Amino acid sequence: MFAEKRLIQHLKDYGSPALVNLAFKIRRQLPALIDDVWSWETVDDTLSLQGQPRIERLFAAAREACNGQWRYLAEACLRLNCINARSICSDVFLLLRDGRRTDRPVLVLMGRFGGEGKSFFLAPLRSIYGQQNVQATPQPGSFPLLNLETKKVVLMDEWAFDSAVVPLPTQLLRYAQNKEYSGHLLYQGSAPIFVTCKEKDLGPLICKAEAAVRLGEASEHTMLLRRLRVYTLSQKLPVAEVHHECGSCFAKMIIQNSGLS
Repeated sequence: MFAEKRLIQHLKDYGSPALVNLAFKIRRQLPALIDDVWSWETVDDTLSLQGQPRIERLFAAAREACNGQWRYLAEACLRLNCINARSICSDVFLLLRDGRRTDRPVLVLMGRFGGEGKSFFLAPLRSIYGQQNVQATPQPGSFPLLNLETKKVVLMDEWAFDSAVVPLPTQLLRYAQNKEYSGHLLYQGSAPIFVTCKEKDLGPLICKAEAAVRLGEASEHTMLLRRLRVYTLSQKLPVAEVHHECGSCFAKMIIQNSGLS
């Protein structure tokens, strides 16, 4: 995360004036260069993770040693928000086992105020499957879904569900394995989707969907909600900040609480 700053510090301490000057001239390119070099450094690990089925990787992570601190806080988060651990862990397990398909809704953690632990709960997916194998939140631009077909998991943090980045019809296709689009480049993969969002963003869409149901009208919003499994969090985590995430804790919690192994 801080590789660019560490490189700059190293150049200031040990680099020649000419090298420091060169680095300054290309400073905007440094993050991309570091990422490119690191991809060569970690290519063996990347290929190993890419070739391992999602559910096997989950069980492998569960066999790794850990101190259990992350799990203790994660399960406290679920209790504070009255979320049934067996229910949410079963949903996560089935998504990782079966991937994206019509009977596996997108798992959404919706926070009411902020600081409830939405991102904290799902963050270990990155350490289990590798950052390079996890599709992050789409960003504005010409190709917001670039490389989606190569990812094992999709983790969209603080997603708004609006059409500013990805049109809603395209989102609907992403959220379900639709046989009509199975041959399309962007939709032939089966990476399960996990989302965190704010109630202020998803709440109005829920209201629109409920209104359409009452009126008996067809609506993209009702189609959207049918594709989502929403868990609402309203209570803040019992600690101010959480810098720690543990893939092993996460895997043990999901497997043991789901009862599906």
